[in-house]
Amino acid sequence: MGTRGPKSKAERGTPAPFDGRAPRIRPTLEVIQPPRALGTHGKALWDRTVADFDVSSSAAAELLCAACQALDRAEHCAEQIARDGLMLNGRENPLIKHELASRAFSAKVVQRLGLDSL
Repeated sequence: MGTRGPKSKAERGTPAPFDGRAPRIRPTLEVIQPPRALGTHGKALWDRTVADFDVSSSAAAELLCAACQALDRAEHCAEQIARDGLMLNGRENPLIKHELASRAFSAKVVQRLGLDSL
C-alpha cells in the first residue's frame, strides 16, 4: 500500500523556488585568482568570497575584483585620514568623501552579485 496525501516537492522532483541569493558552493581545490592585483584588504575579501561562492564567470570575477579594489582604496583613504586628521587647514579632509564613495561602491557590487546573504 502507498502512503496517503500529496507528495512533497522533494518527492516530486520539483526544484525549490529561486530565492534571489547567489548559490553557495563547497570550496574546490582550484584557486581562482583575481584578474588584477589586489591589496591586503581586497585580497582578503576576494579569498573569502571565492571560497563560499561561484564566481567562475568572467563578469562576476571582474565585478568582484572592482569591489575588492574599491575596498583597498577605502582602507588606504582611512589610513591617510587617521594619519592626517579629519580636518585639514580648517576644512574637512577631502579623503572622507572618497573613502565613503569607495565603501559604498564595494557594498553595492557585493549586493548586486548577491553575495550579501552570508
